[in-house]
Amino acid sequence: MRLGVGVSSASDPLTRQLEMWQPRTLLGVGDEASGLLRDFSEAKADCVLEIVETQSVEERLLSLQSEQRYDFALVAGYLEQVESAQGSAVIARLRDVLVRRLCVIVRTGKETERETSWSDAELSAFGLTLLSRFDDGGKTARLFGFDIASYKQTPDWLSSRHWAHPERWGKFRW
Repeated sequence: MRLGVGVSSASDPLTRQLEMWQPRTLLGVGDEASGLLRDFSEAKADCVLEIVETQSVEERLLSLQSEQRYDFALVAGYLEQVESAQGSAVIARLRDVLVRRLCVIVRTGKETERETSWSDAELSAFGLTLLSRFDDGGKTARLFGFDIASYKQTPDWLSSRHWAHPERWGKFRW
């Protein structure tokens, strides 16, 4: 397994994320997700993998309850096959309700059966961060990730040294 940036297959950057996060419950969304997650789930004795195929994604994700939260979800081979509104709804539901960490693999441009409309900016608007660009069997692909724990850094101005001045209390009348 190679761990450098710009690696040659989808499994290498994804494996890095899985090894770093060590999820116990996995959700694969799309036709390619099972192949990418199966090796990791089989190597971990206590890991549970559930796969949702492309044709039943909306129905299955709507039936899942928010109490049934997965540690990790991978969307692969799905966004290129559906309309933008459907894909947006799936990403939002996964990110907001069903998973703690999310990775999305999107093939770019005309190399796919259908030209994808998913730009880096659109995926970033969901809070996803570009983790890697790679060549996947002659096709250019991008791996985006979302982790609620590191999604937003606390800004510097939101600290007590910028707004709470106890030394001024009682000295000024507002």
